[in-house]
Amino acid sequence: MTIILLEFPSLSEGDIDSLRIFDEDFLRGSEVFSGTPTAAEQTSSDLTIGTLTLNGSAIVRDGVSYAANTVISVPVQGQLEATGEYSIKVTASTDATRTINFLCKFGVDPST
Repeated sequence: MTIILLEFPSLSEGDIDSLRIFDEDFLRGSEVFSGTPTAAEQTSSDLTIGTLTLNGSAIVRDGVSYAANTVISVPVQGQLEATGEYSIKVTASTDATRTINFLCKFGVDPST
């Protein structure tokens, strides 16, 4: 199953940024991500995708606490305004031996 994520903001052309996937409702009970997630661009070949990482310790976002290994960071750069919307498929394993696929979509702000 692939979970489509549409919550990512638009990035500026050429910026180096990190998209983050929070556990939300994707993990079951005390399940956490394990290993190193992978990513593949689905739209074009413009992007450079860095090494994906998991949060090594608990973090708080908008007043919500996330346990270690429940957030995936996806570093990206090289996005072009002309391409418009990008899609990146992220594949992550869990300690419950499940594999979860995420389709992350984001746009590119017009140049100013």
